[in-house]
Amino acid sequence: MLSLSRHKSRIEVINEALELLLKSEQEEKDSYEIGQALFGRHGSGGNNNGYKERVKDKIRAKHNK
Repeated sequence: MLSLSRHKSRIEVINEALELLLKSEQEEKDSYEIGQALFGRHGSGGNNNGYKERVKDKIRAKHNK
């Protein structure tokens, strides 16, 4: 058993495990916090509408056949 190999009582091992679990849950970050430093670093393309216009033209051409 783990308690025997660590020379601790079962209760001490359980308490340590619970403390580690609670600590790790408090340190967990949600996806927004993880990516927060990256948000807004690069523009969305600005006024470069060339790609959007080409896509729109292809869709219009497809539907006007």
